Amino acid sequence: MKCEIGIRAHDFPIFDDLDQLATELYNDKLNNIQFSPKFSLKKSTVNGTKMSFGMAYYAQKILSQKEINIAILGCYVNLIHPDEEQRAMAIELFQSYLSYAKAMHCPLVASETGSIDNIFQPHKENWTEEVFELTVEQIKKLTDTAEKLGMLVGIEPGVNHPIYSVATTKRLINEVNSPNLKIIFDPMNLILKETDSEATILKDGIEEFGDKIYAFHIKDYAFNNGQKIVVPFGEGLAPMNEIANIIENYKAKPYVLLEETPKNYFDRSIKRFKRLFY
Repeated sequence: MKCEIGIRAHDFPIFDDLDQLATELYNDKLNNIQFSPKFSLKKSTVNGTKMSFGMAYYAQKILSQKEINIAILGCYVNLIHPDEEQRAMAIELFQSYLSYAKAMHCPLVASETGSIDNIFQPHKENWTEEVFELTVEQIKKLTDTAEKLGMLVGIEPGVNHPIYSVATTKRLINEVNSPNLKIIFDPMNLILKETDSEATILKDGIEEFGDKIYAFHIKDYAFNNGQKIVVPFGEGLAPMNEIANIIENYKAKPYVLLEETPKNYFDRSIKRFKRLFY
């Protein structure tokens, strides 16, 4: 096996049923997951806000019985929410997830950085120096907690966030300056226009901050009336063979997780993904 492959657990349409989820993942030979209680345990944890150490232990126990590894614990919150009270709650929730992750035998909790208007569309207001500095300040709070707990913080850049390019990702890493900060790298997230090259973004990211990459997210895309959309794996603009070769040459057996697969093409996309990266 060339890579440690997997998927976001909530891309399977199975919620609040860990036994069934574990069985489906096992049957599809997807042994590594990004697990987000907000989605996979939507009702039982009230959108992820009511996690407990008991639930963390139980989830890990059920999944591990089917040899499913929680590679990433997802706690995707708006770290720069325009409402300061909501912003503080997001930080507090993420910090609590760092403790839950330890109970789940998972070293890393991941999030995107958020949006200053809570709308999550690419726009220049998110790309200002002021918002970048706020983002650094917020992430430092997370890495301070992570350092104390011996855990990792994973940040996923994207054009609809303040960390929207290879350059801003590298700058974030330098300014936070913590060994406990890692990157969830999805090169498609950094494509803004049709002429952008995903392979170039991937190569540049590996060159600039490769040692900080914890896992790769992979999905395919197209443009519709100038808007970027997710399409079934292998049916869009992404040069998948080139991307697979770059990732396989990056390091031995990196984590590669498929995400955002359109439901009507789910099985076909998984087969193509496994054929390319397994």
